[in-house]
Amino acid sequence: HGVVAGIIPWNFPISVFVRKFAPALVTGNTAVLKPSELTPLTTLELTDLIHREVDLPPGVLNVVPGDGSNTGAAVTGHPDVRGVAFTGSRATGKTVLRAAADRIAPVSAELGGKSPSVVFPDADLERAVGGTVRSFANSGQVCYAPTRVFVHEDIYDPFVDSLVGAVESMEIGHGLDAPDIGPVITEGARDRIAGYVDDAVADGATVLTGGEIPREEGNFYTPTLLSNVDDDAPIACDEVFGPVLTVHEFSGEDEVVARAND
Repeated sequence: HGVVAGIIPWNFPISVFVRKFAPALVTGNTAVLKPSELTPLTTLELTDLIHREVDLPPGVLNVVPGDGSNTGAAVTGHPDVRGVAFTGSRATGKTVLRAAADRIAPVSAELGGKSPSVVFPDADLERAVGGTVRSFANSGQVCYAPTRVFVHEDIYDPFVDSLVGAVESMEIGHGLDAPDIGPVITEGARDRIAGYVDDAVADGATVLTGGEIPREEGNFYTPTLLSNVDDDAPIACDEVFGPVLTVHEFSGEDEVVARAND
């Protein structure tokens, strides 16, 4: 392509940086990377390390910090950028695609999701619960985390009981203390998560565990499980991007495949 732009999100600022820069470089491109305005220092430090440790020619790796609406738009819309690798929200992804379309520049877009997990009666319950709890990694701030858990009616009660116990045993704390659950990215993100849960409860959802801001200091939200959530409820359709799972009961394979794919 030539010059490739990479837009890096805040939730995995090291790994996504590498996933943008390394493939661009090994396929003969140079890179201009725009980190999230919430986590620019990680990208700048890694870039400095690369330039100190690797004899890269000038201009091969470039980092331009700033916000999305100004800096991001300038990078992705620049006429010399011939390819774009974007990781972020669906809304911003649409903006990036529109900007690149004017130049017919290819875009790889890794956007948000609302992934399902389906637990059938013959599942190993211990492993299924352990796998479900991993959805709380990075405080649930993962685009591919399966946040809708569909459980067969024959095993629903024992599965939920075990899952609640596993979630309630998770430790919340500062990231340097190696907790199970750390803070979310900002106070605004914490309040947005709380708003989704509060609205769901107001609409009839049941809090199986969690559902609260555990302390005044820090952007923490307790790992939360909700049941009695309609498939078309906002919390079951929107990407909450926090430590919140909804648990749904099903009775048949055709039913759950249709609901999971909806």
